[in-house]
Amino acid sequence: LPPGVYGPECVPGNPRTDWASDVAFIGSWQSYAHQEHWPDRRRLLTYAKERWGEAVQFWPRRGHGAVRSQHLNDLLASVKVVLGDSCLASTSTRYWSDRCFETVGRGGFVVHPYIEGLAELLPDGFGVAYYPPDDLERMGELVDWWRAHDRAREEAVVEGQAFVRERHTYEHRMESMLDTLKAEGAF
Repeated sequence: LPPGVYGPECVPGNPRTDWASDVAFIGSWQSYAHQEHWPDRRRLLTYAKERWGEAVQFWPRRGHGAVRSQHLNDLLASVKVVLGDSCLASTSTRYWSDRCFETVGRGGFVVHPYIEGLAELLPDGFGVAYYPPDDLERMGELVDWWRAHDRAREEAVVEGQAFVRERHTYEHRMESMLDTLKAEGAF
């Protein structure tokens, strides 16, 4: 089953001025468990720092744990565009983390590498915009467009959050699994 998001957490966050930024990366930015892909992640992070300077923020803050629960919703409500990444985006199809569903479902807008299968489940424009894997220039162009068009982004966030809440929660994933088991005669 594809990843999902916990349905009760698909609610808008409360923007905080101390967390506000135009662009943010939320995830492993100080080190990365997939060491074989760390050079790619580092290239994305370096590009972001060089392109957006102080306009980009990195979460969690140095020395702090992951941002979770309602704090994550509040962070997403405080950021215009989240930078997405997937360690296997350029080498795999139909594999991705829960990053897109979590970000969009909790009320954020993410610019993410295109991955076959993901875009079928979460269409471009529903809280997400896709760029070709490893094409950081295209990523930058998309981020700049979406951060400059507040109304379009805000509409995409509302539509995306509703889309995820209606189709991609863990409850939906369990229903799909049970339907498959029933169809196979498991019960």
